[in-house]
Amino acid sequence: MLTKKQLFTGLVLAVVAVLLTALLDLPAGATPVFILVFTAMGAYFRYQNTKDSEE
Repeated sequence: MLTKKQLFTGLVLAVVAVLLTALLDLPAGATPVFILVFTAMGAYFRYQNTKDSEE
């Protein structure tokens, strides 16, 4: 289950993705791309933090 902090962070990033799409006047299909990029970045940073703590 997700923590409240993770849910809040996800919501903020989703809003940022929608705002970036609107402000940069991109097509609506760009929003899922931003969300996928944010998700990939989050997974990468989580992997790095986990890897560093194991060493």
